[in-house]
Amino acid sequence: MARIALVAGICTSRDAISNAVRMQEQLLVDGGHEVVVFSQHTDFPGPTHRATPHVWSLQSDEWFRSADLVVFHFGIHYSLFDELLLSHPNAARVVHFHNVTPPEFLGGKSRIQAIRGLDQFSIASRADAFWSDSSHNTACLAEWSDVDPAAVSLLPLAVHWEILTCDQDRLAMHERPKRVIAVGRLTDAKGQRDIVDAVARLPETLQRRVVVDLIGAEAHSDPTYIEALREQIKDFGLERIVRIELDLDDATLRDRYAAADVFVSASRHEGFCVPVIEALAGRCRVIATDVGAVSETLGTCGTLLPVGDVPALAVAIDQALLAGPLSEEEFKVVLRHLDQFSVESLRVRLLALVDAVLLAGPGIDPGPCSQ
Repeated sequence: MARIALVAGICTSRDAISNAVRMQEQLLVDGGHEVVVFSQHTDFPGPTHRATPHVWSLQSDEWFRSADLVVFHFGIHYSLFDELLLSHPNAARVVHFHNVTPPEFLGGKSRIQAIRGLDQFSIASRADAFWSDSSHNTACLAEWSDVDPAAVSLLPLAVHWEILTCDQDRLAMHERPKRVIAVGRLTDAKGQRDIVDAVARLPETLQRRVVVDLIGAEAHSDPTYIEALREQIKDFGLERIVRIELDLDDATLRDRYAAADVFVSASRHEGFCVPVIEALAGRCRVIATDVGAVSETLGTCGTLLPVGDVPALAVAIDQALLAGPLSEEEFKVVLRHLDQFSVESLRVRLLALVDAVLLAGPGIDPGPCSQ
């Protein structure tokens, strides 16, 4: 058994990196390790989740100093990451890279944080080992630091999501509205305004039979962008068709996936895109922009489009709705693809990587262990 410290900027609900940290925590504990999560803010305070405001409080924490392994999760600037500039008494240190949203897709404080994050990430090479969610993220990691991509181990995220059974009500498409959903932070980087524009271009006969849900978490969204979305929906006269839904609980979100015919991601940047996996598990037809790691996450299980091509997006939505529910043969392909993102797949990869880093010890490159 090893003592493992997981370090992140925040650990909250409705946040992809936080979810990755918590799942990693659970799998490591199940694997026999002792784990404590250190973050500057946590929604889960307790003995194993410690709110740690700055590097000095991290360095002075006795449990942290006794750790055998420290895993830094990185996706945005946060002060605890600067611990890499200091020494640790005995721990090997790993950077788990989740990518950084490019500043040009952000505004205000988020843009400043992204710029600071890219600057801060230059110290990543001081770690002993490196993990990445996708090959796209590995390429970005190498571009933004001195890390050799050959030294990076692939550790795709797992999505703990129920595989939905065939819904007979979904088959009776003529008896109910056709449903389109998009799930993600409501920000310019996620491109929901392109979705609204595409819906406005759908044939009028289809518009009368479609409902579109734009789903996100208010705390992680841009209020200015939400207001612009509302104005755009009003300007297009789509108030009856397009709904903005904030802060749905897990059960309600699951119901939205279960009822949806088509999932759309019009994002400008993605380091992984967890909602694509959720949508596939929910038997949705998936349309997404071909950016970042989306082609890896989606595989051959959906439609990829150029970012910003609104006319093509409108056509793709129309065609996906016309195609109807996934056939059982199509869903078998989806299930084979989803296996690599299962909790069990993550457990096997994660524990093997941890063993490799612990065996090598601090200051020694253990080499990639991604098979």
